[in-house]
Amino acid sequence: MLKLERDLARWDGKSADDIRCVYDRHHDESSFSDSLISLLGSSEFAVGASWLLKHYFEHGGTVDEKQCRTICNALPALSHWAASLHLLQCLPYLIITPQDRQVLELFVREGLGDRNKFVRAWSYNGLYELSKRFPDLRDETRIIFEMALRDEAPSVKARIRQLIKKGV
Repeated sequence: MLKLERDLARWDGKSADDIRCVYDRHHDESSFSDSLISLLGSSEFAVGASWLLKHYFEHGGTVDEKQCRTICNALPALSHWAASLHLLQCLPYLIITPQDRQVLELFVREGLGDRNKFVRAWSYNGLYELSKRFPDLRDETRIIFEMALRDEAPSVKARIRQLIKKGV
């Protein structure tokens, strides 16, 4: 077991301080992003790996197109809402090619119907991100946002309103 896996196995799945310590111990390793991406496919490590990947991006980390494709290919196998949420929050940092669009669009659209409000809110954000990169989605995105403003939970509506202000 790699040191990163060992540290993730020890994490209780809740403590933000503890997962930040895991990040601090490992983020300078040359294989850090590759290790995180490979752990997304593990139900045992996906939540921690996705949190670390999001934190990595938020602190200036980047991945290449091939790594983005691997992340996109891992999306359908995610089984925990928190891992889905973290990866939805990573979308602004990803290079999304037309080749990756289908799997990503399916993931985002499935998230729009998730029971978890956070996943739904960030799925709307994902749809916004996709519509920025693929203009043919803009009209449909506007319609979906308008419908959601009638039916969604107040917290999700607030996220949608922020996105509309950015311009869809």
